[in-house]
Amino acid sequence: MLREGGYEEIRGRCGDIGEGGIGAVLGAEVPKGEVVAYEVEGPKGELLSGRCITRYRKGLLHGFEFLGLTLEQRSLVGSMCLGHAILP
Repeated sequence: MLREGGYEEIRGRCGDIGEGGIGAVLGAEVPKGEVVAYEVEGPKGELLSGRCITRYRKGLLHGFEFLGLTLEQRSLVGSMCLGHAILP
């Protein structure tokens, strides 16, 4: 996340992932409306990364909406959800 003093890495745990976004508990609060970069490791070690926007925050619990997923990224999200690809 970009802060006044530069970039800050915030680690967390993913609780939910779906076609539209991801829910996570983070080690710090991210303001609602903030655009952040993310990296999530898939079930076989694949890396899902990109940008998302904070849509929900209650304490350290956050809900993020994915921004501009590619078809390949959508397929990876699908494998993380149910083992099925998400159709375009």
